[in-house]
Amino acid sequence: MSRMGARGWSWSAGAVSAAGAALCLGLGGAGRWAALAGVACAAGTFAFAVFMKGWAVRKHLDAVLLTLMATFGLRLLVAGAGVLACGALGRAEAFVAGFFGAFVPLQALEMGFVLAAHGAAKAQGSVT
Repeated sequence: MSRMGARGWSWSAGAVSAAGAALCLGLGGAGRWAALAGVACAAGTFAFAVFMKGWAVRKHLDAVLLTLMATFGLRLLVAGAGVLACGALGRAEAFVAGFFGAFVPLQALEMGFVLAAHGAAKAQGSVT
């Protein structure tokens, strides 16, 4: 698939998530748990997105666009639910910081994965 391979992408995502979780441990009290929940939600949606985009990149353009909309909708739903849940506890800022603090580097990894998967599928002739 790429120079890094599927295992490399998984290790990179795990390292980003672990770094985000470690940074959250510096917060005190309920803010720590809200930020950790944000990191966990970002990592979970990343795993879903990479799975779906890995499947879709081998299909037609319609499947890729549908996958983009589905993963965006899932992230919007998860982030909104997290903000509402943590906002009820008065810790919405910590959740947002944890979610987007992990989301930004994971998004860069996700784009790299999709580009590598597309290049591999194009080399095999399975992309239309």
